[in-house]
Amino acid sequence: MHATLNHTDEGWEILVLSRNGVFMKGKRIEQQLLQDGHVFRLSDRGPWIRYRTETPAEDPGGGATISFDSSKTPIFALDLQQLDREVKQIADGQYFQELQKRMTQLRSRPASGS
Repeated sequence: MHATLNHTDEGWEILVLSRNGVFMKGKRIEQQLLQDGHVFRLSDRGPWIRYRTETPAEDPGGGATISFDSSKTPIFALDLQQLDREVKQIADGQYFQELQKRMTQLRSRPASGS
């Protein structure tokens, strides 16, 4: 999943989920409030998508539309393999190992005031 579109008090906002990124005007974005006519690209080689809030007068049919059957498309997909890789990377890191050692030391000390 590249991104989600969320409705906020200010309007529709795109929130990027993919490591491949979403690009607007050649710049990578992480989060962007969308305005009528904004064009964004899924990854640096993916499809271009134009966000429209109104049907343009020159295209009364509404133009091309992306649609899908939401009952067959998960709203949230968790990449468990990626999650495992990231947890392993954190757990194997020096900072986490030092925290583990420090916690062991603190737990072995007698409680004060007992």
